[in-house]
Amino acid sequence: PPTPPVQPTTPVSSAGSAAVGQTAYPVPAGALFVSPQGDDRAAGEEVTPLRSVAAAISLATTGGTIVLRAGSYHEGVTIPSNKRLTIQSYPGEAAWFEGSKIVSTWAKDGAHWSSRDWTAQFDSSPTYSFGAPDGSASGWQFVSPSHPMAAHPDQLWINGAAQKQVASLAQVSAGTFFVDYANRTLYAGSDPTGATVRASDIAKAISIRGAGSIIRGLGIQRFAPSVAHMGAVTAEAPNITVENVVINDTATTGLFVMESGDVIRNVTLLRNGMLGSSMTTADNLTVTGMLARNNNTEHFNNSPVSGGLKISRSRNVDVSNSDFSDNYGPGLWFDESVYNGTIAGTDILDNAGHGLILEISSKFVVVNNIIAGNSDNGIKLNDTSQVSIWNNTLTGNGRSLNIVQDSRRASN
Repeated sequence: PPTPPVQPTTPVSSAGSAAVGQTAYPVPAGALFVSPQGDDRAAGEEVTPLRSVAAAISLATTGGTIVLRAGSYHEGVTIPSNKRLTIQSYPGEAAWFEGSKIVSTWAKDGAHWSSRDWTAQFDSSPTYSFGAPDGSASGWQFVSPSHPMAAHPDQLWINGAAQKQVASLAQVSAGTFFVDYANRTLYAGSDPTGATVRASDIAKAISIRGAGSIIRGLGIQRFAPSVAHMGAVTAEAPNITVENVVINDTATTGLFVMESGDVIRNVTLLRNGMLGSSMTTADNLTVTGMLARNNNTEHFNNSPVSGGLKISRSRNVDVSNSDFSDNYGPGLWFDESVYNGTIAGTDILDNAGHGLILEISSKFVVVNNIIAGNSDNGIKLNDTSQVSIWNNTLTGNGRSLNIVQDSRRASN
């Protein structure tokens, strides 16, 4: 009898960001400095740093660099469309954008614990349109009935352990929490006494609207974007570079890209609620060294979106030397008029959906990848033409290769 295939246990790729605090980008003359110990009335020099990134962006001129000293920055910022800026960490120092705050005042309240005067509230729209209901067509619901709170962005951690949100106070038990917006109260089912408790209170981290801007060497964690916010970090202009950035524990999507010529290099996306990253209308896109692992922690339905990385409506796309593994959903998904794409040197392992999906698209080269241990198809070719697949290892998938043609056609 044939020997069962052996699934690779060590990924070939060395994907992902450098550890936060381990980069050493050069600091140009004239850079503005920011520190948690700074003062927004200061000049922004190395010995007189500003306190907030927002103040530095306001003060900076186009082409300038903002350098973040070690520490936590509890704010969300926008690089405006009239400024091309670089935001980076100080060499060898760990700078984090932090979307949560410590909740330290708790009282025993019957079978649970409560914290009053909680004012953070988020939009729980389950689609990409604020205020719109979930889809009604078959296969087009974002939220599963078995995980009805998936689109609610509220998040709570007790000693670093994520708690599960429930819909009412009556449902609160150990390991869960409830937010009473009307009475501005947080309820926890596990004892927070003496523990470090954090709750998300900011939706978005960085909106990048200045063409040619760069963010690098940073950590971004615990933000609470709604589905319709598109992501905790959004690249909304051409020729943006995101490099050596870690995005963890956001409520829905970690990173969203929507313009041409953007470069996503050595980015780590871990434990984001719906998607590690989403990209659309992103022509001439380069994604290299991305690590997307353990995403869709909220258990959104596999479709229309979930998992590691989904790219749609884009031309000339290159994904290489990356790792899409252990996501609760598809690993890597191309959909709706992606044209001329390359997937090379990438590990797509142990995802709970399909490994690689090419759907309603055309003209791909899939080469030198390991696609293994995925629960559904290793590669699913769905209504997609002109695909060359060679020098790949496919093993231990639900079905290694599935080629499907149905009645759908790309509109573009």
